[in-house]
Amino acid sequence: MPDFLAALHALQEGGVKFAVVGGLAAILNGAPVNTFDLDIVPARDKENIGKLLLVLDRLDAVYRMQPAKRIKPNASHLSSPGHHNPITNCGPLDVLGTIGRGLSFEGLLPHSTEMEIGGRVRVRVLDLATIVVLKEELAGEKDLAVLPILRRTLEEKRRGRRLTRGPAVILKEGETYDCGSNGILGRLPRTCGNTMSHSMKPRACSSIPCR
Repeated sequence: MPDFLAALHALQEGGVKFAVVGGLAAILNGAPVNTFDLDIVPARDKENIGKLLLVLDRLDAVYRMQPAKRIKPNASHLSSPGHHNPITNCGPLDVLGTIGRGLSFEGLLPHSTEMEIGGRVRVRVLDLATIVVLKEELAGEKDLAVLPILRRTLEEKRRGRRLTRGPAVILKEGETYDCGSNGILGRLPRTCGNTMSHSMKPRACSSIPCR
């Protein structure tokens, strides 16, 4: 099972500048959707790419397409605006040079905010309005399928309507986190019935408030 929290912690500890995008960003913004990997957009300056490579090496990252060949990302790969899809010892980690119409890390800064996760990791997360715009631009089958949920969540946020507890997400095996009303992702009690079996594929839990 992916350990998103450990991957984010490693990136933070390594001093990597990056923004969380994709499904996990939507979940952290309160959307009750599923995600199976961690998507990030890092800054692509030489210093940051060097830090990112060190973290990826510690996470034993190799490209997913041919994992048996153990092809590792290098500075030339990660300095490009393309998309890279390594698998790590914390699960799938998609490293995206740009997203949408060429949006780099610097271009995403005005459209992202910092969030605290689990009380020990602070990361920059793409805002929900920008996620909606990007999904509309991509207009793929999966993008169109999730758009109604994202739009509804965005509308509720703009109206100031929030659940006492936001949607839960498994960031680490055996631990469930949710977005509370304070915007901080905190650990749920183990007695919470809103968890999933460890034998299941990782996904976001439903947005039903925990009892």
